[in-house]
Amino acid sequence: MVTHSAVVSELPLGFWVTLASRKFQFLWPDLVSGFLGVSSRDMQSIQTPLREFRNLRNQIGHHHPIANQNLGEIYSEIIDLARFIDPKLEVWISGRSRVPQMLSEKPNQTIQE
Repeated sequence: MVTHSAVVSELPLGFWVTLASRKFQFLWPDLVSGFLGVSSRDMQSIQTPLREFRNLRNQIGHHHPIANQNLGEIYSEIIDLARFIDPKLEVWISGRSRVPQMLSEKPNQTIQE
């Protein structure tokens, strides 16, 4: 049986990034309430982190090097994005992530607070 949750979970990341773009700006007043941790109703607050998350995912998926990027800053943005979606998601990811430990072992990488 097809459920609402099944449909939503199968939508690709590109769909969500596009949904938060200027093309669909007219939907933003209705969409913003779906982001439980967004403090600003400004679409840019979710648009930029979503795009950057997609770009990182694509770089990794296409086997591009990411070690030369500021991984601490990228991790912080991912955690912010998780909080925007749901503050409980941020806590869940932060409590399980090994990224801070791995970054502490890599020279010149710090997590942005």
